[in-house]
Amino acid sequence: MFGVWKISSAMIDTKPYFFDDYYIPIIEKEYNAKYVCETCIKNQYGWRNEPSLIFYSPKKHPDGSHYFAISIDDHGTLIISDGISATEPFTGVVAENGDIIYSRFRHDYRTSEDKSVSIDGGREYTRIVHDKIRPTVQLQIEGHELLKTDESTSGTRRILVA
Repeated sequence: MFGVWKISSAMIDTKPYFFDDYYIPIIEKEYNAKYVCETCIKNQYGWRNEPSLIFYSPKKHPDGSHYFAISIDDHGTLIISDGISATEPFTGVVAENGDIIYSRFRHDYRTSEDKSVSIDGGREYTRIVHDKIRPTVQLQIEGHELLKTDESTSGTRRILVA
């Protein structure tokens, strides 16, 4: 299935939400690159509040990394930029069914398919909403993969769901 990575026994859906996945194979072929996931990148002010498609290429981007990001600015202009900031670790949460979800950018409120947990905040902050304590994981892009690097139940707060 397109855009789903198996992480141990867990699954993470990396199918883009804000971009049409029709174009991903075209971009991969044009740039000899592999789509990794959709997340935010940094600009001169910090983490952008919109998603970018992150790609890995064996050939370095002119700015110096193997990663490039495709996003759309506030005026609807398509931007291709260095995506190296996307490789910084970020937090995901494990749902009851074992799936891992993450927030792609600030105010991107996402709920697991089984409805057991939600996450918000992107890379700016992490807010987890659940009716039971759920483990968190650190996710990191390495090469053309999104990998789970750490798991913990510490640092999660219980927020009661009405």
